[in-house]
Amino acid sequence: MNQVRFLKSFLKDRNIAAVTETSRPTVRKILDKIDFSKDLTVVEYGPGTGVCSFPVLERLSSKSRFVGIETNAEFARQLRTCRDPRFSVIEGDARDVKTIMRSLGLEGADIVISSIPFTFFPPATRKELVASTASVLNPDGKFVVYQYSPLMKGYLEESFPEVKLSFSPLNIPGVFIMEARKTT
Repeated sequence: MNQVRFLKSFLKDRNIAAVTETSRPTVRKILDKIDFSKDLTVVEYGPGTGVCSFPVLERLSSKSRFVGIETNAEFARQLRTCRDPRFSVIEGDARDVKTIMRSLGLEGADIVISSIPFTFFPPATRKELVASTASVLNPDGKFVVYQYSPLMKGYLEESFPEVKLSFSPLNIPGVFIMEARKTT
């Protein structure tokens, strides 16, 4: 999707927090946090136009599964044009991740990636999303959150024993990347 169409979606949908798509250097930095050497189940909250999704699909093994949960109907429709059998696009709410995964026959996720605008949500919703994510992650699974603010670091630390914070300045604006690991 080009930046003009992305901006138009931003102006129409109050749940889109970004004015531009995530930059390629930022996507690379996010993907560097994932070990693609094994079969994975990956979930992405708010895949948008697929700027992170398609590079994930390029690296996933043939037996991996990838679930995109998107609230924006136009983005979901565009993502569904991808005919990769590993990729399921669900128009829905990330808080329903457990139900969505069960409906697809998936028991747990190895990686959850999120760019959804947590700052738009009340604290109770932030906590609910972190808790529901922790509940679907397999042991040693990761929740990778990228945002314009490090706000979510404290919420992640309430549910995950290990949280790392990094920053990608090569984005407009710069992005904080939080990597929360669920240990066994």
